[in-house]
Amino acid sequence: MTVERLLGTFTPTGLTLAMELQPVRQSLDPRMFERVLINFLMNARFASPFGGTVTVRLTHDELTVEDEGAGVRAEDRKTIWNVYVKQEGSAGHGLGLAISRMILDSHQFAYGVRDRSGGGAVFYVRF
Repeated sequence: MTVERLLGTFTPTGLTLAMELQPVRQSLDPRMFERVLINFLMNARFASPFGGTVTVRLTHDELTVEDEGAGVRAEDRKTIWNVYVKQEGSAGHGLGLAISRMILDSHQFAYGVRDRSGGGAVFYVRF
């Protein structure tokens, strides 16, 4: 499973990777969707403070990746999905969310980012 394979990249950074997963059946391209999940998880890893928790939740109608970082400003929530757009302090190149957008659009899934209660961001995909 993707989340378990990435666990080793979280532990050395002092982060906890928590999972709340329900069995789900969806018609999707598994390799493409894995790319979306990896992009969300790696963004959460870099956004989270040392000792924080990144949580992956999967229900029958939604996948979420939550972090305890600074969150995403409301005015940036639409543009972060564009090529080469990065948030201040980002370690990436501005491609991960743009690639995720193309994959999610091709599957016709709704997606976005919202505030996490207590601070941070929640990236989501609705099936």
